[in-house]
Amino acid sequence: MTAARGLASLAALAVVVGAPAASAGGGTWRCSEVGGSACDGAIPDGWGALETSLTLPADACAVGEVVTTVRAELELAHMELGDLEATLAHPDGTAAIAAGGGLCSGLQRMEVASDAFAGRPAGGTWTLTVADGEHGYFGRLLDWTLAVTCSLARGEACAADAECATAACVDGFCCEAGAVEVCNAVDDDCDGVTDEGYDGLGAACDGDDADDCATGVVVCAAGGAGTTCAELSASDRDEDGVPDLCDPTPDGESDGDGDGCGSCGAGGGAEGAVALTALTALLLLRRRRRALTLD
Repeated sequence: MTAARGLASLAALAVVVGAPAASAGGGTWRCSEVGGSACDGAIPDGWGALETSLTLPADACAVGEVVTTVRAELELAHMELGDLEATLAHPDGTAAIAAGGGLCSGLQRMEVASDAFAGRPAGGTWTLTVADGEHGYFGRLLDWTLAVTCSLARGEACAADAECATAACVDGFCCEAGAVEVCNAVDDDCDGVTDEGYDGLGAACDGDDADDCATGVVVCAAGGAGTTCAELSASDRDEDGVPDLCDPTPDGESDGDGDGCGSCGAGGGAEGAVALTALTALLLLRRRRRALTLD
């Protein structure tokens, strides 16, 4: 092989991650067109490496979606592709590696498959490192592109397996066998049970308010990492501050037994509050499940 032939040939080295799936988000970004770094640079011969990067926007995948496949395609002018190794790294540091092949005339493409990036967010800075492990042949990176496809994340509402990055749609939500169950009214780990390990959901509780009445209900905390006590919103209360569903007294009048917690039929005070939460717990959980579905 002559140096002239090698440098005159334009070669492509590709890293492919994941498998095809339905997607509403994703796209293709070219390093030189999105303000990437070192998009065009010499590859050190036999030592060191060329490092280049580009940043994808936070909305590279649509809301509720994560990465399904990633493809990085390098445009190279090099005397011997077999000397090269390309490493593509996700913003969180997860990496996939492709080794070069022998140089042929015209366009050459080499692919390596991996599920390394599936299920991760697409936004952030992706880093590509190109190393030449042998002395004697020179070349450079001319530019590169990053193509991303996306699918629904775990916990998102779905209609079919193909819509989910985890390839499993159970009871209308994407789930993943063996996943960590979070508190979100969804069966995250596909075992047929929702929110296992989060005891007390729906129970009466006293939230962060001025009274000592158990007029709240235990619900999943934001982010799903645990539970919290949610007091009823202002729309669920009347002028005297007592929940309407458990308040037989007219607005502005005192409660039946004078404990400041209102009355509920024959049971007053704390008993009334417990009855209230028993009635409203299911309502609140249904509202949360409906909101997840609509989103």
